[in-house]
Amino acid sequence: MAAPKGNGYALNGEGGRPRKFTSPEDMQSAIDGYFQKCDNRVKEVYIKSKQEIIEIKSPIPYTIEGLCSALGIERQTLLNYEKEKGYEDFFDTVKSAKQKVQQNTVERALEGDNNSAVSIFVMKNNFGYSDKQEFEHTGKNGIPLNPNLNIEVIQPPVKIANKEEEVDNV
Repeated sequence: MAAPKGNGYALNGEGGRPRKFTSPEDMQSAIDGYFQKCDNRVKEVYIKSKQEIIEIKSPIPYTIEGLCSALGIERQTLLNYEKEKGYEDFFDTVKSAKQKVQQNTVERALEGDNNSAVSIFVMKNNFGYSDKQEFEHTGKNGIPLNPNLNIEVIQPPVKIANKEEEVDNV
């Protein structure tokens, strides 16, 4: 059942839950925090020969899932902020963040830091990559070719020989 008009939960008469981010700047701040957290991760590694533990920088791969988690939103909500009517102010912010995730995924795959099968999966599911090739065949002036062609086989006329003429075997 729809909420009655004038209720306290409706936003500008549109209804629904309040937005997580009120401005692109608020969202950008949270996005920057996610990337900074990923870039600054430190791992402890045991060095057997020295019998000591050292800290090394070990960046976390950027992911759409990690970004959504850091933003406190679901994946579909991120897509809404990227493409849905009413979110136009956020389009560039989300697009830029997704491009950064995409670049990181490709670079890590090329450097051998990511499992190639996982990288392919991520690129197909998050960024529209595909293995299939599509071909469109058109005729003159871009008119589609007609696949229902009628082919008529025409045989050359048969020459009838007189009694005196030799007949060639055809």
